[in-house]
Amino acid sequence: LCGGAPPEPIHPKSLSWKENIDPSRSVLERTDRFRGGLALRFQYEIFWKPTRVPGAFLADWCIGLAACLGASFLGTIVLHAAGLEAGSGAGHDILEAFHERPWVMTLFAVLLVPPIEEFLFRVVPRIVVSYWRPLKHAHWALGVAVALLFAFLHISPDSSSIPLPQFCAGLVFWYMQWRHGFFGAVAMHASYNAALSGLMAVLG
Repeated sequence: LCGGAPPEPIHPKSLSWKENIDPSRSVLERTDRFRGGLALRFQYEIFWKPTRVPGAFLADWCIGLAACLGASFLGTIVLHAAGLEAGSGAGHDILEAFHERPWVMTLFAVLLVPPIEEFLFRVVPRIVVSYWRPLKHAHWALGVAVALLFAFLHISPDSSSIPLPQFCAGLVFWYMQWRHGFFGAVAMHASYNAALSGLMAVLG
């Protein structure tokens, strides 16, 4: 995706720990400012990260969606050529449910699933990274671990399939959350699910 370090978020500087324990401040003032600093940190660094680079989100969204769909198709082709099954192992059940209730399944996949999964698999780990120092320099190692967990939790219990598409998508969603925040990851996740729903509707 777009290389380099993520653009610096546009937000007021959060209150440092040293400022927060400054004895010259009243307890109430220190508490209020500390809460305000936490709120700004979550608002600007975790949930939404506006950038100074024009079109950065649109560029990352286009490249990320292409990467998700490309990994889904190419991964499936490669694994099938090797005699392996790709995906969640529940493809037939999903297709059947989609054909029975297409609008319900589409709305479920596009509106309900992305915010829930992005909060659990991207926001919660990012909060841990932000406040637990040993993990601050292991951001992408944690991203890979979370993507693996995300992928394998999408497998049916009785399936032997390899969730390569879900793993690749998990990495892209992690990147979008890191660069653009929670809502950026949700937008990417929802777009990917919408694209897959559209393909299922067209291909039947």
